[in-house]
Amino acid sequence: MAKVELVSQRTRPDFVVHEVEAPTAVDQFRLTTREYQLILINISGLPTSGIANYFSNKEKTVNNAFSLIEHKLIVPNRLHLAIASFHKGLLPRSVLDQPMFKNAPLIETLTPRQQQILELKSQGLNNLQVQSTLKLPRQRLERQLKKIYQRLEVNNAISAAIVFLKHQKEVNKPEYSVTQLIADFLNKNDEYFYD
Repeated sequence: MAKVELVSQRTRPDFVVHEVEAPTAVDQFRLTTREYQLILINISGLPTSGIANYFSNKEKTVNNAFSLIEHKLIVPNRLHLAIASFHKGLLPRSVLDQPMFKNAPLIETLTPRQQQILELKSQGLNNLQVQSTLKLPRQRLERQLKKIYQRLEVNNAISAAIVFLKHQKEVNKPEYSVTQLIADFLNKNDEYFYD
């Protein structure tokens, strides 16, 4: 197991990981140390510009790196990347125990509708898909998402999804997202994809 050093306190004071053991799944997906660092910092909720500043790179370089990681993990975007990272065991306990993810119990304080929205976002649905599924106007969905992020003290859907998934795991609710089903299928059928 390789050790990965990541200190993002200068950009996100409540998200600090000094050194983590990279799980064996990192080798399984042939991720480099830099790619694994990007996966970890992705869940902190920093925008691309903040990640680019952290690594002293241009935004285009960071976007290209995320595209490569998304290709390796077979996911379409950064939200799906965070969800797949959670389900595939790429997020060590030291990362999930960060202060920003300690608000999982607050999910119980959300309204049933807000919990529905958060669950759909945690399954990887975009805003348009959530609107369509719940028959909500765009403005109402945006207001609800803002309230959810404020209540959970996170910045975006990526961090909110990780908080929700962590909560779901802690209360032993079944995880039945499409991303999980795909991850299970890929994990059981690795020999067909990598031989």
